[in-house]
Amino acid sequence: MSGLVRDANFAILVYFLALNSFYALLLVLSIPEIWEQTRLAEDEDFQRLMQSDALPPITILVPAYNEQKTIEASVTAILALHYRNYEVVVVNDGSKDGTLEALRHAFDLYEIPRTYPETISTKPLRALYRSRARTKLVVIDKENGGKADSLNAAINASRFPLVIAVPFCSAAASPRWAARSGWRTGASSSTAK
Repeated sequence: MSGLVRDANFAILVYFLALNSFYALLLVLSIPEIWEQTRLAEDEDFQRLMQSDALPPITILVPAYNEQKTIEASVTAILALHYRNYEVVVVNDGSKDGTLEALRHAFDLYEIPRTYPETISTKPLRALYRSRARTKLVVIDKENGGKADSLNAAINASRFPLVIAVPFCSAAASPRWAARSGWRTGASSSTAK
């Protein structure tokens, strides 16, 4: 029996050594790409381009359902983008927790009348909000209809023809999300209409 346990321990050790060696190899192979991304981020021409009017305006669509605990950090990270002309449309898709209240409190939201046509039908909207603190933020409160319905509601409210749908989760507030999405944010981090 002790021989079997010893063999099992040895097999597990070999497995973890092989797995960690593979991860180390991937890390070493990624160094040139990391250097290139760092060089690009520090490039003066790139910085000028990011601040110029040559880049098209975009709308970032953020569907949220029962995200009370992470909504403030995630939306704050998205609002910290280093991009000249964008808006963020967060859709509270009938959350049963305090998601909307967390947004109201964090971003000083006030209700506004709906002034856009509903080109894509969605579940009924309860209210539309704008932030006093963050002018690029719009929040839609609607009945639950699922992620696709939330994205459709956000597309209806978007002012710009290019949209980006962000898969909402607490990962959106992390630098890892920003790195994967290709966006640089001040918080460590298309589809045509």
